[in-house]
Amino acid sequence: MRRFVIVAAVVLAASSAQGAIISWDITVEITTINRSPGFEPWTFGPTTSTGTFRADDTATSSVTDLALFIGGLDIGAVFAIPVGANTWNPTTGVFDWSGLNLATNSLVSFELGVPGSVRATESNSVPPLDPILQNTSNWIGTYNVVQTPEPGSLMLLAIGAVAATVTRRKRRTPR
Repeated sequence: MRRFVIVAAVVLAASSAQGAIISWDITVEITTINRSPGFEPWTFGPTTSTGTFRADDTATSSVTDLALFIGGLDIGAVFAIPVGANTWNPTTGVFDWSGLNLATNSLVSFELGVPGSVRATESNSVPPLDPILQNTSNWIGTYNVVQTPEPGSLMLLAIGAVAATVTRRKRRTPR
C-alpha cells in the first residue's frame, strides 16, 4: 500500500506541474440561421458543433488552439485575428473570444455580454458602406464548455482502480 501512495503522489505532482493551462471541450448549438447575403461560405448541416481549446484561466488573451468547425469553417483558422480579451473564466462560465477574418471583414464572437451566446457577424466597414451587409448576423447560437479530463487525473483513477483490485484479491486469497 505504501508503494501505491508513493506512486500516486509522484503522478499527482507531475500532473499539477503543468500550471494553469487547461484543455476544455466546447459545444455550440446554432439556434438561428439567417440566410442573408454574406462573404463567408457558411454551409450548415448539423446545428451542433463540438471542439476544443486550451486556456490559462488566470491570464488575459490566453485562449489558444481553438479547434472548432461551425458551418463548415474552421473558426480558429479562418477567424485567426484576435479581437478583444480572448479569455475563459471557468468560475463564471464566460468564454470571451472573438476572431476576425480580414479578407471578408467577418467576425465570430462568443459572449458579447450575453452569457452562453455566440454569433457570426459580417460588418462591411470598408467604404463605400454596404447597407445590406452592415452588421448582418449570419447565425446565432449558444455554447457550453466543460473541462477535458487531464491525462494525470485519468492515470490516478486507473492506478486507484488497480490498487483496489489488487488489495481485494489479496484479502480473498487464503494464506
